[in-house]
Amino acid sequence: LVHSVSFWPIPALLSWWGFLKLDREMVDQLRVEGVSIIQSSLFLCRLNLVPISVSMLLVVIFSLGDIGAAELLQVNTFPVLLYTELNLIRTLGPVIRMSAPLLVFMAVGIAIWTSLRDRIRIETETFEPLAAQDRWISPAYSRWLLSLLVLVGPGTVLATESVQIVRDLSTIHLPLLTECLSASIWTGIGAVLLGALFLQCGLLASGNRSVAWTIDCTSFLLFAIPAPVLALGLLKMFSSMGRIALPLLDSFWILSLACAIRFYWVAWSLVQSGRDRIPQSLEDRMKTEGLSAWQRTRHIFNPLLRPQIMAGLTLVWALSLGEVTLTRILQPPGVQTLAARTVNFMHWGHDGMVAAGLVTVALLELLPLLVYIGWKSVWGRIQ
Repeated sequence: LVHSVSFWPIPALLSWWGFLKLDREMVDQLRVEGVSIIQSSLFLCRLNLVPISVSMLLVVIFSLGDIGAAELLQVNTFPVLLYTELNLIRTLGPVIRMSAPLLVFMAVGIAIWTSLRDRIRIETETFEPLAAQDRWISPAYSRWLLSLLVLVGPGTVLATESVQIVRDLSTIHLPLLTECLSASIWTGIGAVLLGALFLQCGLLASGNRSVAWTIDCTSFLLFAIPAPVLALGLLKMFSSMGRIALPLLDSFWILSLACAIRFYWVAWSLVQSGRDRIPQSLEDRMKTEGLSAWQRTRHIFNPLLRPQIMAGLTLVWALSLGEVTLTRILQPPGVQTLAARTVNFMHWGHDGMVAAGLVTVALLELLPLLVYIGWKSVWGRIQ
């Protein structure tokens, strides 16, 4: 039930995005012929089966990898058992063996995702209709993404936990929360900066189909594997570097790097959805004029894909602030995020502090959306 409430925007968003790609004349023809709403909906869903299937795959991955909700509800899921075992042994081999069935499923998921995404691709005839369409669709797509994927989860938390705060107001100690705010904010900012850098590198390499396919598969795997496996792998890799990696391991940057690596695929898939809509004629023109990868990224991709890039980085921000498993495994000395401390409050039985922590994290996740709404309102008045 928790996963259904949290993740229902994913199939809703991808289905809506798929419906936008359908031929508008065909939709109008169905209306003219007097086809009932149920019949037309079933027909459109059949045509839109690929994005719906992709959305179901994403929901399964999010649900299989979730540990925060399971701990808060005190349910022993596989990620919780894996995290418990990791705390006992702290070696990568047994953890990978425990995760073998899940890793096999993720490998199958990679094949399914890449084949489905290739079938979603559409090509347009000229550059002008694409640019005109992008000015309307891409901002709308970004607004839907921000309002559904970001707002629904934090909004549900704000609606349910605010009552708990009022009930247990006397048990809330603000200093215990505020001392974790800086770590959470800096972790989120670092993840966004690294995510933006990774996206630029991905766009630079996207001209080569084989390289783009490799980025797709690798980023999908890093996103889909259990968070304890990713965290322990990073810990082992940087620990083997000796003193060179000590500044990274002792700062919030290790958390930012882990979050940027894990959630990069979420942002990259959004950018790729716009990248695939660039017409082949424009691709051929860029090759004919001899534009370098940097020139293509700077002058073509970044202006056209700005809404998708901003939406993807917003999701990286929100997911990084709510990440618990990576934080608790990679936690540097003296650095604890608000999400991790909120889970500790839950284990200690401080319901009021748990509610206050959840509401604070939700408000931080909504911060980019609130800034965007404020900026749009001010800009609208100026114009």
